[in-house]
Formats: sequence, structure tokens, C-alpha cells
Amino acid sequence: LGETSADQCAFLKFNIEGAEFDMIEKANVHVLRRIAMMTGEVHYDLGARRPGPMIDRLKEADFEVELIPAGED
Repeated sequence: LGETSADQCAFLKFNIEGAEFDMIEKANVHVLRRIAMMTGEVHYDLGARRPGPMIDRLKEADFEVELIPAGED
């Protein structure tokens, strides 16, 4: 979003093998607010991180968050 002239991103899909935690937790809230909707895989199996801080950041950016389990972890 920072490299384009677009004001909004309608949909963002991510599957970045564990980097989703840093991507969202470190994202600027104002940039996240420019995304209307997103979906992605959260890889608990690639480290010891939990989704709490990531969910907090998304909620701070006015997202509704739903985690849908896809396996034991």
C-alpha cells in the first residue's frame, strides 16, 4: 500500500509461513485501516507465538477477527 497511489485495498490474502505475526503486529494502524478485508493462514506450528498481540493490532485497526482452526494447533 505504501508504494502505490491506491487509497484502499479491497482484499488482502496472506500465507507467509510464520511471518504473519510480525507483518501485522508491526504494521502501522493507519495502513491496516486502508485494507477492507483480509484472510490468511496463521502458523502456530512454526514457532511459539500466540495470536493475542496480532489480534489486538487488528482490533485497534477496527477489524473484526475470527480464527478458524484447521488442525490440532
